[in-house]
Amino acid sequence: AGPCHHLWPCTRLPFAANKQDGNKVSLWGKEWRMSMKKRLEQKSTFVVGGNSGIGFAIASAFATEGAHVTIAGTNPEKNERAVAELAQLNGLGNVGSIQLDVSDRDACFQAVEIMVQHSGSIDVLVNGAGVYTSRKFEDFTHDEFTRILDVNLHGPFHLTQAALPHMTAQKWG
Repeated sequence: AGPCHHLWPCTRLPFAANKQDGNKVSLWGKEWRMSMKKRLEQKSTFVVGGNSGIGFAIASAFATEGAHVTIAGTNPEKNERAVAELAQLNGLGNVGSIQLDVSDRDACFQAVEIMVQHSGSIDVLVNGAGVYTSRKFEDFTHDEFTRILDVNLHGPFHLTQAALPHMTAQKWG
């Protein structure tokens, strides 16, 4: 399967960290204060779809709290940009990315293994990747609809099956 070109969360969401006050973020035109207590310094999070939109906002919250954050997305350039911004929020240098198409079951299992090897555990899995094409239902081709199901339904299934043995073994997650 090729790369996903229409990622949800939408890249047009108005999310931006306030550069003057690192514990505030702007989302949907409102200012939100984020805790800076570093409550998650010993936790490892895997935010799939974390290179833009809502996934990036979730990854930002984890980074601000000091968690080790690994994001995954299909676009390596977007992943790199997101990692650079997350590293500024985190301040600990424990942010990374994996290029991943969640419709590929084997790639999902490999990505979880890489993430666990790099960070030592997987404590939180956020299944935030998805695709959507805006059009009338009757205008979808079979291949387009299959792609939506592969990413939005099968992807979280693959990733959760890959992460669950680790979380069960550590009795947390």
